[in-house]
Amino acid sequence: VTVTYTVENQTTISVIVKDEDENEITEGIDTSVDGQVTILGLAPGDYTITIVNEDSESISGSSDSANFSIIKMGSSVVITTPIDSVTYPGDVVVAYTVENQTTISVIVKDEDENEITDGIDASVAGEVSISGLAPGDYTITIVNDNADNVIGSNDSASFSVAKAGSSVVIDPVEDVTYPGDVVVDYTVENETSVIVVVMDADGNDVTDGVDVSVAGEVTVSGLAPGDYIIVVANEESDLYTTSNASAA
Repeated sequence: VTVTYTVENQTTISVIVKDEDENEITEGIDTSVDGQVTILGLAPGDYTITIVNEDSESISGSSDSANFSIIKMGSSVVITTPIDSVTYPGDVVVAYTVENQTTISVIVKDEDENEITDGIDASVAGEVSISGLAPGDYTITIVNDNADNVIGSNDSASFSVAKAGSSVVIDPVEDVTYPGDVVVDYTVENETSVIVVVMDADGNDVTDGVDVSVAGEVTVSGLAPGDYIIVVANEESDLYTTSNASAA
C-alpha cells in the first residue's frame, strides 16, 4: 500500500498504522521517500493510517488520517470437462486446475445426495481418482478452501458409472436318443443369477426336469422325441447388464 501526503511547514513525520482491532502495525513501514509512505506485508483487513507532523519549538504539530482496506486474493477452480465415461469397476479420474491454491477438498455425492467418502485419492496435484463406485450418477465438487489471504472457490461436474456387460456362450449341443438326458455346457462372464428355459418346437415351456446344480452345466431329462430350444439367461443386477444365449 502506498500513501502520498503533503505537509506545510514540515518538522518530523511520524506514521501510525492500526488494524481494525486498534492493534498498531510497526513492521513493513517505509518512509524513505519524501511525501510517501509504503506499507508492506499487510494481511487482508481494514486499516487506518495517521501521518503526524510533530510539534517543534516554532511550529504546532498537525495530523491527518485515512482508512484503507486490503482484500483477499480471488481464486478459481475449473474441472476439465467432460469427465471420461467409466464402466464398473473402473476408476473415475477427474482433472482440474486451481488459481491461488490453498487446501483442496473433494466432495462426491450419488444421485440420492449421499456423500461418498471411501476410495477418493487427491494425492496427485490437479487430479482426483475415485475407485469402487457402483454404477449410477454422481456429482463431484472440488473446493479450494478459504484462507487468511485467499477467497475460496469451487467447481462441480456430473459423471456416470455404467454397469458392466455380461455374456453367455452355449457350447454346441449334441443330439440325444430318447430317453437320454440332454447335457448343455455354457460359460458366463460376470455371472449374476442364471435362468434356463427349455421350449419345444411349438414354443411351449418344457422347463420341468432341468437341473442346474452343476456350475456351467444344464441337464435336461424326460424330454419326448422332438426339436427343442434352450435359452440360458444371465439376469441383470445392480452391477451387470443382462445377457442370454440360445441353442437348438
